[in-house]
Amino acid sequence: WLEVDLGAERRVGGVEIWEIGFARVRAFTVEVRQGESWLEVARGTAVKGRKKISFAPVTARQVRLVIHEASEVPTLEEFRVLAPE
Repeated sequence: WLEVDLGAERRVGGVEIWEIGFARVRAFTVEVRQGESWLEVARGTAVKGRKKISFAPVTARQVRLVIHEASEVPTLEEFRVLAPE
């Protein structure tokens, strides 16, 4: 998994994932930390390029991308946490 610490509690409403070089991701979830546990806010299959995912706005300090299945070692160019639209 890849975790981002925003440094303080913030409203988040999406992520953008870049997998431009090699399309290897086949299943993933996006989670936010709520107290001592993680809450799934989005789920997907292949990324293949740039994928923007919106979800219901939540307040969190930590956001993570969990890759559950990949054809080979994933190679992500970018993982952005987005404010609600």
